[in-house]
Amino acid sequence: MALLRGIFWIALFIFFTFCFVVLFEYGTHDFTNGFQKEFSRVKTFVLKFTRRILFRLKCRCNRQIAHHQEICGWPRGPSRRSPG
Repeated sequence: MALLRGIFWIALFIFFTFCFVVLFEYGTHDFTNGFQKEFSRVKTFVLKFTRRILFRLKCRCNRQIAHHQEICGWPRGPSRRSPG
């Protein structure tokens, strides 16, 4: 339960920090438009960052699979039939 409470407080802190930054940059007269613009920027940044991380993990995984295939002939494995 303490972990859930900690995550809640961190999320609340991030949200109010974001609101403060938007309020500081755009003021009260343009807060909603500024909030939408900055949220769009943050969302784009997070999506690019996660795509980059997922791409790197996928490449690393593919390299490990290729290495494993070279070593033991995976996924089919070596042939067990006797020649002839």
